[in-house]
Amino acid sequence: MSYHTAAGGELRLGPRIARGREGTVFRVLGADRTCVKIYSRPDAWLEARLAVVIAQPPTRRLADPGEHRWVAWPRAVVYDTDSRAVGFLMAEVHGLPLVNLYEAGSRAEALDDPTWATCVAIARELAAIFEALHPSTVVGDVSPNNVLVTRSGQVSLIDCDSMQFTDRPAGRIWPAQMVTPDYAPFSADGRGTVLTAEHDRFGLAILICELLMAGQHPYDGRPVGRRTEGRATNIRLGANRVTDPASLGHRPGLVPVTVLPPAVRRLMTEAFTAGTKLPCERPTAAMWVRALDGAADRISACARSPYHRFPRGLPNCVWCDLIAAGVGDHFPAPAPHSVQAPSPEPRQWIRKPPPPDYGHRPKPGAPPLPTWTPPRKTWKDR
Repeated sequence: MSYHTAAGGELRLGPRIARGREGTVFRVLGADRTCVKIYSRPDAWLEARLAVVIAQPPTRRLADPGEHRWVAWPRAVVYDTDSRAVGFLMAEVHGLPLVNLYEAGSRAEALDDPTWATCVAIARELAAIFEALHPSTVVGDVSPNNVLVTRSGQVSLIDCDSMQFTDRPAGRIWPAQMVTPDYAPFSADGRGTVLTAEHDRFGLAILICELLMAGQHPYDGRPVGRRTEGRATNIRLGANRVTDPASLGHRPGLVPVTVLPPAVRRLMTEAFTAGTKLPCERPTAAMWVRALDGAADRISACARSPYHRFPRGLPNCVWCDLIAAGVGDHFPAPAPHSVQAPSPEPRQWIRKPPPPDYGHRPKPGAPPLPTWTPPRKTWKDR
């Protein structure tokens, strides 16, 4: 199968970068920092949808460095040999999924500075990206798998083709393609539903909570008095560990809510109480940016570990308290990257060919063999 764009020229697909629910992403050979997404099941509306998305690229954020791409926005429609739209070209963004920052070991390997202060900065950048998109675009599928983070803490959004956007000249709304239930309000029905920015605000609050509480989902646990458990069910019930920890029962080893700075905790209370049923009560992305900016200015350093950071105003380091309680270190020192010596080349056994067999004939060019004369018998041999 060969692929091309409307401009002509065959695309040479390189190694596979990622595979998702909708399709597979490949690197494009011969194109600098460009990749292509090929859909597994392209529908009849794909070309029209992509054409509108490509015509409305987001503006560049002034805070981004020159080489950073904060969104992997589609650039051109890709066709197969039958001239059927099957994918699109986009800029290649680097980083690991946000979920890699939820565990101590993977966080230490994913970041140059694996501290709680870095998590606050990443949460702030994520909120700023939502703020930049919301005037015209709704993310829809809010999920840590759609957020990439580099080692220096730069944030990018992927799967932008599945977002909800408006065709401004035609006045038509193209709904989001999918929704992740663990990060969506219970009123979201999923594919085909017209969403608003308030939908994204609920999922953004959950992502920020996970970043600041070492990966703990606020709606994770079993509700008291119920046999079944599930984050989507807890979202519908309003049972969470930020505003009502008793509703999900006691679970040892959890990060305390006191690790949340006061301004951030107030916004989460609004999002997870009144904001559960009233979308207008959910904090905006701009409100999260201001609260996290204030939290970044009030961070204390631990006297025991250089990788322990916590909000100023707490009497003790919350991470050291968890270690003393036998939970483990949520922010350990990263393991040194050992440089392995190159392994020696394996010994190559060369099988030498056997010498040629000339039989009774001498080798060509060799001097003649001396003639052998049998000894003469003497009287002793008789």
